[in-house]
Amino acid sequence: MSPSLVASQPRLEVKFHTRQYPNDSTNRTNGLDGENVLSNQFEAPLMSAAQDYYEQVLALGYPPMHAFAYTRQHYPEFIPDASRLSDTPPPNQPEVNAGSSPVKAYAAVALLLIGALLSVAAQFNHEWMAMGEDNKTIGLSAGLSPIRANCAEAVPLNGITQADATDQCKAMAYVWFADDMEAAAAENKSVDELDVVFVSSHENFCKNIRVFLENYALILFVYDTSSNLDFQRWALVSSQRICSNVGYYVEVDSWNEDLSTLDESRTGLILGLGSITALLGTGLLATTAVGRELPGNIERLGKWAGFAAGVMIIAALLLFGAGTLFWSLTNIGKGAYMALLGGVLSIVAGVLAYMDQK
Repeated sequence: MSPSLVASQPRLEVKFHTRQYPNDSTNRTNGLDGENVLSNQFEAPLMSAAQDYYEQVLALGYPPMHAFAYTRQHYPEFIPDASRLSDTPPPNQPEVNAGSSPVKAYAAVALLLIGALLSVAAQFNHEWMAMGEDNKTIGLSAGLSPIRANCAEAVPLNGITQADATDQCKAMAYVWFADDMEAAAAENKSVDELDVVFVSSHENFCKNIRVFLENYALILFVYDTSSNLDFQRWALVSSQRICSNVGYYVEVDSWNEDLSTLDESRTGLILGLGSITALLGTGLLATTAVGRELPGNIERLGKWAGFAAGVMIIAALLLFGAGTLFWSLTNIGKGAYMALLGGVLSIVAGVLAYMDQK
């Protein structure tokens, strides 16, 4: 290369940054003395952002192990800076974690779930009211909307056998529970062709009983339970009584002019709302128990859902009781007890959840 060409080339000057060491008067040049000092202007901001992200995840209530795993997904080189972490929880972190008891949390979930299932089962149970054991002539029971006869529970009278009592029950119940009583009576079916269990609505069954009473006025007298009543008459007495107890008075018009029938639809609606609330509350409490969070921390409303569900379920039961007359011949049935237990368990679940989150 000629001197002229060399002279015409621009001179490239390389300047090395030096680092002054406090205890050494010698300035050692990077890369020339064997020490390789790397400088990355992005390293500190990235680590600071990762630490901030880690602390934000902790503030949401996640355990440190989970927060570390989430942060490493975005910042693979992240290592927590213990000096920046405080022993106290962040201001927006719920303080329930310190005193939270897994036993209480899971017990609340289990109790509320059982309460919800009991209330749902009670909704469709046919036995909120039942004839007493000594008066179950045709095994009558009443639910929120249906009346049911189980002829397998028919009580033999006047020395007849259990088989005869069941057959007589089936013959009567088929007519009394029919939508069209006259058409059912005209069919003249044998008892072998009939079912053992019959179900109808309060209104339909009690309307048929009233028609039957109007056609057979001789049995409208003061009933003497000590006399030898035949099976059909005693079955009619039971039917009259259970219809009266659910608000359908089938005897004398003047007795019920100011009395309304049981509003089973309103009772069922309140009970249904209580069941739905209990199921929703179960989901919220379960979310809290496993340490998850929902938008707006709505999982913390689970305890109030338990309280509300219990109140609604018991209110439905009281409404049913206020609209019925539990006379001496009838007993509170399994359905009412199921609803009561479901309401109590829902309230207890709310109390446990409140104690756990307090």
